[in-house]
Amino acid sequence: MPMGSFFNYPSMTEIRYKHLRFLITNSPADENVQSFIEACLKYGVTVLVRVSEKTYDAKPIEAAGIKVYNLEYPDGSAPDSIVRDKWLNIVRENKNGCIAVHCVHGLGRSPVLVAMALREAGMNRQESWNHP
Repeated sequence: MPMGSFFNYPSMTEIRYKHLRFLITNSPADENVQSFIEACLKYGVTVLVRVSEKTYDAKPIEAAGIKVYNLEYPDGSAPDSIVRDKWLNIVRENKNGCIAVHCVHGLGRSPVLVAMALREAGMNRQESWNHP
């Protein structure tokens, strides 16, 4: 597959712990948002949290029944207390569905938020970083 077409396909990692379900993913674009929606629906995603800058129109995702939240914070930094509190509230309010969370590549900001939620649910720090 040519390097440029990698981003036409969603890259997703499912995380399960106790009652929590997360889907860490790279950011979709307007060009591939439909395949992104289809993949999210296969995992039962009910909420999508965008932590990077907006690169696509969220309306088609919301039209598919997925609630979209924007919790943007700078790449390479820790989320501030406002982002942290909003994130943990989203997690608490959506215990029965799968929460998808994405940054640009799904490698930095998204896993940080998921690890934070895992710690809040009782997982120890080392496990939260090594959890498959």
